[in-house]
Amino acid sequence: MDTSYEREIPKELIKGYHYYIINMFNCSYADFIEKNRQKAIQFLQENKLEITEIKFERNSYGLNDYRLIVRNKSN
Repeated sequence: MDTSYEREIPKELIKGYHYYIINMFNCSYADFIEKNRQKAIQFLQENKLEITEIKFERNSYGLNDYRLIVRNKSN
């Protein structure tokens, strides 16, 4: 497993109350939305994506959702 994702992506404070939202190339629509951090990491690995920016957004529970802006990994 790529441990860089483990270091970069924030962990949930309370499981099931945070979303991991993945946007390709800073587009306005989400390519992937998931509450499970491991599934988000798996999506990034399978699609060979690298994180360029992480944005924090307040959700209806008063906690942060994590918007991951990604692009294809350069070889």
